Amino acid sequence: MAAGFGIDIPQADGGTLMLILGGLLGLGSMRSAERIKGVGK
Repeated sequence: MAAGFGIDIPQADGGTLMLILGGLLGLGSMRSAERIKGVGK
């Protein structure tokens, strides 16, 4: 996809991708829990 623009994106292994995905999902669920409790605006 980005190869047509001359951008070289390094390949990430599964462990790195799962770490990033888990972090994003964790932050998203924490934000949802704050909204339900009414802590955050």
